[in-house]
Amino acid sequence: MKNVSRILIGLSIFLLASCHHDDQIDSIRFTNDISSFNIYADVTNTQIDFEADKAWTATTSNDWITITTASGTTGSNTLKVTLSINYTGVSRTGTINIICDGDSYPVTIIQSAVNKNGEIPEPEPNIANRTVLAYIIAENSLYRFAKDDIDEMMQGITNMPDNNNMLVYVDDLKNPRILRLYKNGTTACCDTVYQYNENKVSTDPAVFEKVLDYVIDNYPAQNYGLVMWSHGDGWLPATIKIDTRMIGIDNGSDTSSDTGPEMDITDMASVLSDCIANKTKTKFDFILFDACFMQGVEVAYQLRNCANYIIGSPTEIPGPGAPYHKMIIPFFARTFDASSMVDAYYSYYINNTDYGAAMSAFKCSELENFASATATALKTINNFTFSNYDVFYYCSDPSSSLPYYYDINSFMKKMLTDVNYTTWKKALDAAIPYKETTPWVFSTGIGIHGGKWTIDTNIYCGASFYLPKNTNKSSWNTFFKTLDWYNAAGWSSINWQ
Repeated sequence: MKNVSRILIGLSIFLLASCHHDDQIDSIRFTNDISSFNIYADVTNTQIDFEADKAWTATTSNDWITITTASGTTGSNTLKVTLSINYTGVSRTGTINIICDGDSYPVTIIQSAVNKNGEIPEPEPNIANRTVLAYIIAENSLYRFAKDDIDEMMQGITNMPDNNNMLVYVDDLKNPRILRLYKNGTTACCDTVYQYNENKVSTDPAVFEKVLDYVIDNYPAQNYGLVMWSHGDGWLPATIKIDTRMIGIDNGSDTSSDTGPEMDITDMASVLSDCIANKTKTKFDFILFDACFMQGVEVAYQLRNCANYIIGSPTEIPGPGAPYHKMIIPFFARTFDASSMVDAYYSYYINNTDYGAAMSAFKCSELENFASATATALKTINNFTFSNYDVFYYCSDPSSSLPYYYDINSFMKKMLTDVNYTTWKKALDAAIPYKETTPWVFSTGIGIHGGKWTIDTNIYCGASFYLPKNTNKSSWNTFFKTLDWYNAAGWSSINWQ
């Protein structure tokens, strides 16, 4: 890079007009009245200082801006912001909106096309285009599928363009290790680049963090992708019990047992946010959940500041999981395209007689608006009582310890007026621009249906959501209230019980 200096210059330009009346006292007061910043192209961190009279949240729709402290309380506050280096050669303007007491206080960030020396930043010559990490938690009943999927990656790795990195952390019935998959001419190669000498609990956020640090420190790139591979139960609170897990099971005993610690979605989001702020300096291009039930609005919203796209399934995925020999090309496309990844996964199972696949992609920059639209829509519902037969849902086993994961589109179409549904649906379509499904998926819990769970393809939207009603699991509702979605989607301000 040409003599890049990471020096921040903050210039007080003007206090932008906020969305409130002039005769009201501002709930947000910026330090030194600064609400607009001119930033050099290579500056990656800044902060906004202000006083708040009430609790506040901050949002942005710009994918090159990451808010690392997105909410706060009354008093003196510092909103920390991470910026991607501007390699485009053109200045760009982004906006952060601080919401307090119903009013919006915009902050403008103008990132220059050049650094302080007047030069356009250039990526380091040897830095990769993209590094993708597959984090495989297979110290459980899925261990036998881990080897098959790594073999599939090896089949596809010769299609990986030059100047990219494919890393695999695998914890199965052996000690964990980190593999590097690459090609030597037309030959697929696999090296163990790090071998752990003892067992690790891979669902421990500290272990996850250290693996990310190792991969990013040793295989830096302009862009990053992440695959989370294991069992999954959506946003549910992690415990050591099989019936409540978020992502992954690690039994800690190098066996196929499905009893062991899991990882909360909130812990995962925290680790990734720290990684972005301190390591990558940019959001992940994608997070692919190769795990059941992970494509819920609660999960995606919690991770909205960690990636540009969240890709996964709202229901059970096939045992063999993603067709990784088909996924390598979309993993490493020069310009990431979420639709090609959804299509690669889904199309592999179109004609499969044993499994099906329901996949979708959340566009994270649209999730704030989607949450707001959902909050507005929920306020119009006076009675949340309905028959489960009237709303399509993804948890297919009536005796399951999982809650009903309803298709959010099916629920809203049933509960809203036509006018309100049409308005809300526009926000949904923007937040989930890509979705595909086969007519049915294999389900482990419905032998009475021949193992096949029919998907209502006319209403399927690719995302589930949780309705906190009629459940004997009070711990679910308690944990649900800690998720960002609970407040953003308006559950906290309506009588849903």
